[in-house]
Amino acid sequence: MIKNLVCSILKNKLSIVIFFLVISFIPFYKVLLNQVPLPGDLLAGAYLPWLDFKYGYAIRVPIQNTSLTDVVSAQYPWRELTIDTIKKGVFPLWNPYSFSGTPLLANLQSAPLYIFNIFMLILPKLTGWTLLLFTQVFLSLCFMYLYLREIKFAKAESIIGSISFAFSGFMVTYLQYATIGQSFMWLPLLLLLTERYLKKNKLFYLTLVPFVAFFIITAGSFQSAFYAILVWFLYTILKIFIYSRKYKIGRASCRERV
Repeated sequence: MIKNLVCSILKNKLSIVIFFLVISFIPFYKVLLNQVPLPGDLLAGAYLPWLDFKYGYAIRVPIQNTSLTDVVSAQYPWRELTIDTIKKGVFPLWNPYSFSGTPLLANLQSAPLYIFNIFMLILPKLTGWTLLLFTQVFLSLCFMYLYLREIKFAKAESIIGSISFAFSGFMVTYLQYATIGQSFMWLPLLLLLTERYLKKNKLFYLTLVPFVAFFIITAGSFQSAFYAILVWFLYTILKIFIYSRKYKIGRASCRERV
């Protein structure tokens, strides 16, 4: 019954896109309250000199997720420095603010070459940051849905699978890092391109693979990129083996008929 209801509501591609846009906004509803998806509670409740102030609380500002400390101490400052450097017409090679200076371009976690940095470049930085995080949720839904449909899952199952992926504990926990989830969100698209190339044998799909791999690598998380590329590589080897066996069996059956 639920499956039929979902299918009747989401009966065309446009309605599915609108549905994904709506549920992607759920984690960002506080944007309407003029808030931004940055763990500011950590800045005020875990770092000096702000730690000395109680801001009306009995002890200090309560911290909701201690695993996000790197977001305010490293990830966002690096990203902002990258954008500021580019706006000055300088290639983001060097970070002069850490120690006596540290590499910025060579620091993969600063993600200076990531494609969706364009949001922070053309919009106010906090608005661009919010949109950067929003794209992770929305594109994770879209890419996983398209991949599941490609491998013959039904529409309802594909929607459930895409929601499970985009809103999984791992993807949501590290959403504000703007690196780890940004790498993994491209994996379903990589698998989709592989499937379509092997099925349709069109070079167009194969030519898109290096671009998607580049997005995965430059998203800012080496470990996530390594795992995503490894999964894609093993998946491709397995699929080539499966399709080659089907091809041989098909040729053998044709010979028998002849």
